[in-house]
Amino acid sequence: MKITFYNYTYLNAISPSADDKIIFGEGDFLLGVVSGIALPNIDTQSQTAPYQDGSTYLDTKIQSRTISLKTTLLTGQGEVYTDRAKIYRALNPKLGKGTLVYENGTFTKSIDCVVSAITEDENNNSDTQRFMIEFFCDVPFWRDNTITEVIFDDSTIVNNSGNVETPVIITLSNGITNPIIQNITTGQLMQLTYVIANGERVEINTEFGNKSITHYDSGDNPTNILAYLSNLSIFIDLQAGNNEIGYTGTSVDGTFEAKVSFYNRYLGV
Repeated sequence: MKITFYNYTYLNAISPSADDKIIFGEGDFLLGVVSGIALPNIDTQSQTAPYQDGSTYLDTKIQSRTISLKTTLLTGQGEVYTDRAKIYRALNPKLGKGTLVYENGTFTKSIDCVVSAITEDENNNSDTQRFMIEFFCDVPFWRDNTITEVIFDDSTIVNNSGNVETPVIITLSNGITNPIIQNITTGQLMQLTYVIANGERVEINTEFGNKSITHYDSGDNPTNILAYLSNLSIFIDLQAGNNEIGYTGTSVDGTFEAKVSFYNRYLGV
């Protein structure tokens, strides 16, 4: 098993540096005990009315998770400070969100996180350095490393093979007027009062905290068109398992294409 952390600089660089990632479980960085990678804490929400015995169940929410790992640096005296410098460069919490990648020989999963604590063992010496590192994951779900993309028509089955619902990015390309996108399985529907011309596209992001609808003209110039979404619309997602999704419009060009992109998400690894 090995766990790799890629910091923000690495993820956004045109030519990433090896100093902006650390592989725990390979080379000088031994991987010790890892915790927080399985099912995160659960928040069961309920309400109680006056004179009610017990309570009424409302919903279950998954709380943010913290992943902790212990690592040992096995280096010669001349290399210990080089490896320590690598830890503090790659795990610099001021850089913001990075990505933790878990590999166990059977599958590989990723999760976005920030470094929340680095604790050194008080018995560190020139030959052996031990650290406890904690990563805070505001979104608690692991995901596949590769994104799934499906071209859909007026009725297409799309499978979310993860075990929790997942947000999507919907791309509408070429000619359509007043598009309606629907997850028929869940009843969620999004309606735009808008014209997408040939050579143009609209991208809809349904992720919580990042919801957006952006129009790109033929020159790839972006415009926020969230205001053109009807008041009764609900940003759709994919429930675990099969979802029937489709589109309609008051007029649809023969070159029109609709695509849904998403990551399968998981409660733990």
